[in-house]
Amino acid sequence: MHPIERLRWIARSEDEADSTVAAEAAWALGELALEEEAAVLTASRRLVLRQPASGPLWWACATILEALGGEDVLQAAQRVAFDLAGDSVSARLTRALRQQLAAGDLLGVAPPAETAARALADEQRFAIYLLAPYRELRYEMARFGTADVTGYEVEEADEVLEEASLLLVEPRFASPRHLFVSAGAARAVGAAQRAKVACWAVLGPGRVLSEPLAATASQLARGEGELLPPSSFEAAIDAQGLGEAAEVLGRGSCPPALALAHLGELGR
Repeated sequence: MHPIERLRWIARSEDEADSTVAAEAAWALGELALEEEAAVLTASRRLVLRQPASGPLWWACATILEALGGEDVLQAAQRVAFDLAGDSVSARLTRALRQQLAAGDLLGVAPPAETAARALADEQRFAIYLLAPYRELRYEMARFGTADVTGYEVEEADEVLEEASLLLVEPRFASPRHLFVSAGAARAVGAAQRAKVACWAVLGPGRVLSEPLAATASQLARGEGELLPPSSFEAAIDAQGLGEAAEVLGRGSCPPALALAHLGELGR
């Protein structure tokens, strides 16, 4: 399949994990660069305009654009795909949870649950309560394998989180200043705060964008989620480990990709 055809398919994809879509996009953009480098920027713009809330997609496009003219683009695509498929953050999260929680503790998770599901797949140590919109519950629960997970509609968050020890939230994307979370996740964070339950931000691969990209993504994805400040979270975790949310968010290394950031002037 020609890279352009693959990119059209990727742009139209629905109900796929952000990381999966972004990895496919990186490969297709890398192949397109070998045939028609000048078309990569236009293709990247069309991708993020179709899925503006996907942090990994913005990050993948920005990384490929950064590689043009100075790096082997296919090597850059391979690195992107490897990072998105890797388990460095989930491994850190698994260790942190086992250090912080006791066996039998109740752990809340709000979708998207890509990284949390990797960390907790087949985990029997904790009771996991997944809070999601009804139409997403079955799909999100399937990520957890044989873990002890029970699904609840997000409208039940206040009741469900009363006995929880911790709530995990993975933003769609973030910057050092804000985290853009799904509407369901924002509701779960509010319930956790009312119940005085700690919240951790799970910063999976490609979730932390440069400030210019995050600002544009926030503008284009308006209505698909909510912006929360780092102070909404007691801690955050990335590939380097657990720390204060503001500190961990400041460790992002996404290219600025100003050519993509200017999309904010075009609207959706």
